[in-house]
Amino acid sequence: MQGKGTKDGERYDFTKHVLKNLENLKLDVLITIGGDDTLSYSYRLHKEGFPVVAIPKTMDNDVYGTDYCIGFSTAVTRSMNFIDALRTVAGSHERIAVVELFGRYSGETSLITAYLSAVDRALIPEVPFDMDKLAEFVKEDKKNNPSNYAIVAISEGATIIAGRLSRKANPTLMETKSWAVSARSRVQ
Repeated sequence: MQGKGTKDGERYDFTKHVLKNLENLKLDVLITIGGDDTLSYSYRLHKEGFPVVAIPKTMDNDVYGTDYCIGFSTAVTRSMNFIDALRTVAGSHERIAVVELFGRYSGETSLITAYLSAVDRALIPEVPFDMDKLAEFVKEDKKNNPSNYAIVAISEGATIIAGRLSRKANPTLMETKSWAVSARSRVQ
């Protein structure tokens, strides 16, 4: 286990301490369930000689070498339910709704959710998009909808052709609102 120290942002490695605790607990094997960080540390314990069974669990369904991860179907199902409920609001107010979904590096959760929810547009990290073209497409989608609304699903890691959606991996609420206002002004 690695953590940030309190001085100068230095990183400390607690692996020896963890191994000692596992020994004191008299565990024969450790079963870990998690995503990239958990699986990476499980591998580290394995390299140190401790038996580990690692089970991938991530909403992004992006663990290399797996077809399916625990948590993926829940993420898709709940995202679909949210989008379904949002349709009523977007339609009654004749708005464009932008739904940010999981997927910093992999857009599978967003793409599958978008497909199953029949949203108008899906933006994923693997395919950078042009903001002006997107605005035109969404404007047309809204116009062609009898209820005069459109829904866009966007993965948190989606990128604009000219750069990143945000300079940070996880933009603040203010940055997200700023992007949404910018996008909306291009559509109206």
